[in-house]
Amino acid sequence: MVLDKWFNGEEVDFSPKTVTSALDEVEEEAKKIEDLVFRERRYWDAYTRLITCISFFNTAAQKDPSNESRIIQRLLAWIREIQRDLNKIVREVGASGYSIGISAPFGVSISLSFTA
Repeated sequence: MVLDKWFNGEEVDFSPKTVTSALDEVEEEAKKIEDLVFRERRYWDAYTRLITCISFFNTAAQKDPSNESRIIQRLLAWIREIQRDLNKIVREVGASGYSIGISAPFGVSISLSFTA
């Protein structure tokens, strides 16, 4: 699987076919993150998996400057689907909230906020 290679630090080809395969894998990633949050209670591991997945798609988006593959839109839709997991992560790690941002060139970020 493409995302597993990325998570393991292996080199990944960012051809359109590979990126499409990875986009098809995000539903499975959502399940893995949900398991980490609700079953295993490994909140930082879930957050790390989430941001690593996002880093893959940010890198892929830079390879597709015309956004022909609609990577960012699909990634944002996926993030909306896993917001329940993200809400639980925020509560369990003691964060006061989170923000989801889009920046140029072609980047999505999720930040946790903590109060002093």
